[in-house]
Amino acid sequence: MKWLETRLEQKLNQRKEHGILRRLVDQKPGLIDFISNDYLGIVKNQLLVKSQDKNIPQGATGARLLSGNSPWHVDFETACAHFFKSDAALYFNSGYDANIGVISCIAGRNELILFDEYCHASILDGIRLSLARAIKFKHNNVEDLRSLIEANKDMDIWIVVESVYSMDGDFAPLLEIVQLKKEFDCALIVDEAHSTGIWGQNGSGLCVEWGIEQEVTARLMTFGKAAGSHGAVVLGSNLLIEYLVNFARSFVFSTAASPRHLADLSAFFGLDLEDLRKSLSSNIEYFLLQAEKNQLRIKNVRSPIQQIIFEDIEKLKIAESNLINSGIWTKAIYPPTVPQGKEQLRICLHSFNTFEEIDLLIKTVANNG
Repeated sequence: MKWLETRLEQKLNQRKEHGILRRLVDQKPGLIDFISNDYLGIVKNQLLVKSQDKNIPQGATGARLLSGNSPWHVDFETACAHFFKSDAALYFNSGYDANIGVISCIAGRNELILFDEYCHASILDGIRLSLARAIKFKHNNVEDLRSLIEANKDMDIWIVVESVYSMDGDFAPLLEIVQLKKEFDCALIVDEAHSTGIWGQNGSGLCVEWGIEQEVTARLMTFGKAAGSHGAVVLGSNLLIEYLVNFARSFVFSTAASPRHLADLSAFFGLDLEDLRKSLSSNIEYFLLQAEKNQLRIKNVRSPIQQIIFEDIEKLKIAESNLINSGIWTKAIYPPTVPQGKEQLRICLHSFNTFEEIDLLIKTVANNG
């Protein structure tokens, strides 16, 4: 199949020529972590203690609808619903599985999906797999969203947003979006991947913190970010969860998580995160202050996800290299992950970072970026 090899090589060479070829990189031991999603240090400090109950099965035997369901799955989902203040919950093996599973099956033909232009790739892929028509609205622009709803109010409409955006780290205007949802009788999906653990009672998310969890049709909470593990739950009504059990293909046709994994993950619900959240908040404020003092181009958002914008892609590459040489591990983000002209250093702040480490990061970028 020479034609296939030729096509694959051409696509890869295009990325090489633009300097944006992706490669798998080993984790670099000993570097200061400004890259991982371990915002609260749950992984670093090994806070998820493994269950010692030998009666809990370690393996998986099949999909949940076949042989894979167990009391541990049911108990875990019940605990999730209670913790995240929802009627019901359904576990998926990843946030990606959850997004493509929910969106692809829930939005029907002759319905409309309005989604924020900065939504995650998993949301976009779920939209592509659905039968619905889809239109993106300008990032966090409630007026643009309103105008699209008004122009299509003869249709049943889904609004899809993230509570905290994975690249920019800014918050969706959820209170205003909920008002639109109620005014026009829309359905609302909120991906809370990057707010799980950080906001809300005991880390139950931004929707809970703002008291709007009952207004959201489906919430997605992942355990692969601040919670320090993997997997996700979709939260909603009992009717919604029953529907997903029947129609979400990424759930129906996936092998179930092992009961042992869910038992280990349950430790998250018992963690006292208050001090870790305070330390993280303090580091965010310190980073913003120092970045402003050193006149770095940032978005000034109060979340663990920060970005330093570079107009020159070559300067960005030099800055990333200089940071590694200074003992700092972070990541330069290039198109197509971000739009052309939005090349950036993506900085993830953590509860365990020190002010001295943040000073070194800022100084290195300011002097060499």
